Amino acid sequence: MLRTLSIGLAALLLAGCEGVGLVGVDQGQLCLFSSDDDATKCKEGELAYFKPAQAAGGQTVLNVAAAYCNIGHEIVTNEGGVLCVFTRKRMHLMK
Repeated sequence: MLRTLSIGLAALLLAGCEGVGLVGVDQGQLCLFSSDDDATKCKEGELAYFKPAQAAGGQTVLNVAAAYCNIGHEIVTNEGGVLCVFTRKRMHLMK
C-alpha cells in the first residue's frame, strides 16, 4: 500500500514538470544580441542569448531578462549574459 502511494505521489509530482525548460523550442537556432537595437532582430519564441559587449552588472542582466525573456520558460543568467526564450511582449517598456 505504501509503495503504491509513493509511486502515485512521485508520478503526480513529476507530471507538473511538463512544459518547464525549453520544450518545443528550436535549439538549432540562436539569436545573439548585445543591445536593444540588436534585440529587435530576434523572433518571438526563439532561443536568444544576450551577450554584452563588455561585462554586464547584475542590473543590466536583470533588465534584459525582464524585457526580453518569456518567463514561461527557463531563464539562465549570470554576469556574462542571459539565455532564454525570446518574447516581444515587453519590448516597448525598454524605450
